[in-house]
Amino acid sequence: MLASGSLVRLSSCAVVTVLRAELLPGGSFILADPHGAGNLRVRPNGAIDTQGGRGGWARFWVDREPDGDENSIRLLNVGHHEQRGNDVFLAASIVPADQCPAASAPVPEPPAVLLSDEEKAAFVRHGYLVLRGVVGRELVDAALRAINNQLGQGSAAWEPDEDGKEKLAGEVGSKRSSAILNLLHASPARGIAEQLLDGQLSQQVGGQIALRFPLPEDKIGRCGLLLPDSSCSP
Repeated sequence: MLASGSLVRLSSCAVVTVLRAELLPGGSFILADPHGAGNLRVRPNGAIDTQGGRGGWARFWVDREPDGDENSIRLLNVGHHEQRGNDVFLAASIVPADQCPAASAPVPEPPAVLLSDEEKAAFVRHGYLVLRGVVGRELVDAALRAINNQLGQGSAAWEPDEDGKEKLAGEVGSKRSSAILNLLHASPARGIAEQLLDGQLSQQVGGQIALRFPLPEDKIGRCGLLLPDSSCSP
């Protein structure tokens, strides 16, 4: 039904993603992003993204669609079946293009910012480049609203990741939040990054939120504000 190396296309109103199937021992499949962003997964809360590894949440069994033709298949998530006892399948629906808001209202191209040879040389020399005012205030405010809205949900703001560690839940925590990704895609930052990397960025770039809460005063001078407690030395 599905061979290792097959290409699987996932379509939505705004995004078409092509994934490569890989057959694993035991008969399950992973669906890998060829651009290296990760594997398709169904997270414990049911959200879908392409940031998975090779664990149960990112593995699928292939089954025929009961009421479909011989070419119709469905993908059963291994993690939900084995760890939760639930049969969670990938589902799709047909949406006419004229009823798809994202398709009819694309994000406009941001103004271009051309880097000078001096700025490019400074990036090579120091490993970073400071360009103030590149991301507009309205984009920053929208991203902060999305983060603060998630934090305001109390205990529901957090969920375990694949390793059992706590991370932000919801769209913001999925790395696919439009408010977060717009900091790159709807500002000149993307074009600047492509100039520095001498090539186009993948459309599958994710927006990770790494929150840095204030440290106690007795640790600020010794460790700095951005270092975790475990790296502090007396």
